[in-house]
Amino acid sequence: MATTEKTWWTVPENFKAPLVFYMEEDQEERIFGLSDADLHLIEVNSCTLIQLEGWFTATGQTRVTLVGPPKARRWLMQMVRNVESQDYHRQAQGLQMLRLVRSQPLTEEDLGVFPDLQMDFGDIALAARICGNLSLGGFSLLPFGWFF
Repeated sequence: MATTEKTWWTVPENFKAPLVFYMEEDQEERIFGLSDADLHLIEVNSCTLIQLEGWFTATGQTRVTLVGPPKARRWLMQMVRNVESQDYHRQAQGLQMLRLVRSQPLTEEDLGVFPDLQMDFGDIALAARICGNLSLGGFSLLPFGWFF
């Protein structure tokens, strides 16, 4: 991101309300690379910290915990949502976003190019993968009766 007065990890607000969601193993590999080879690069370029935890489920899901500046968290969630979308145009946009975050640090301009995340649980494919406490800086969604 553009230079700021403080580095992102010294701002306590960037650690409030972490974004937590689940993704399938194949999506994890598609986004973070084989053996999560691109994870650190995505973290550095998006000014975030991403924790991946494998869960023993029938479909082999990974729990993703994401902290960092709210705009960056929303941008990354939108990228994941688009990459997972069944809609060709949204998927193409998600892959474009993925290429961008892998290739260079995100700027304030980059974070503003793609629309803010708006949860649409009409997207059944996405809703089926989000199983847990999903929080986006100020509000939480507890879909399908999963509680922690």
